[in-house]
Amino acid sequence: IASVVQAIRKPSAKVASLVAAIRAEPDKERRRALKAQLPAVCFGARLKTRKSGVPEAEKILAESGVICLDFDGVDDPEAAKVKLSRSQHVLAAFVSPSGSGVKALVPIVGAYRLHWRALAHWAWSEHGLTADEARKDAVGLCYASHDPAIWVAPDPAAGVPFAGIMEEPRPVRQDYDLPGRLPQDGEVLA
Repeated sequence: IASVVQAIRKPSAKVASLVAAIRAEPDKERRRALKAQLPAVCFGARLKTRKSGVPEAEKILAESGVICLDFDGVDDPEAAKVKLSRSQHVLAAFVSPSGSGVKALVPIVGAYRLHWRALAHWAWSEHGLTADEARKDAVGLCYASHDPAIWVAPDPAAGVPFAGIMEEPRPVRQDYDLPGRLPQDGEVLA
């Protein structure tokens, strides 16, 4: 993680130029094309493969113990970064390549997806930030960014792993019969 943090703080000239172009580009499709040229990292796991069609569990060699939360469309990314930096759980927080989002690295112990759900809830309830659902899997990529003021915990080893786990929602049965009959349009049952 330290090398990625350093690369965000002081990226290569090529990455800095691409991020500046992304932040200046008004067209969403052009921004997407520029973003695709950036290097990317998978914070959630060490991977065997990223091939599509391969189940997530078969792609992963080992989960990393870190979740990268992605918050898009933030009104004030610098203020959001400050809010996140006050948490004992956040290892690092930085402005996204678009310049309108923030990413936060959080250590966890245990199942990635269940922690992601709990962290998304925590981010909303504590900071009013909505985590991007597309990043809820351990194999998701995080594109390089440029943030000279990236916030990094003074002692990353002292970071408190987030321990809140939320259970997967249980499926609702759809194959049952209701007692009696249901009212038809406009009908009131006595």
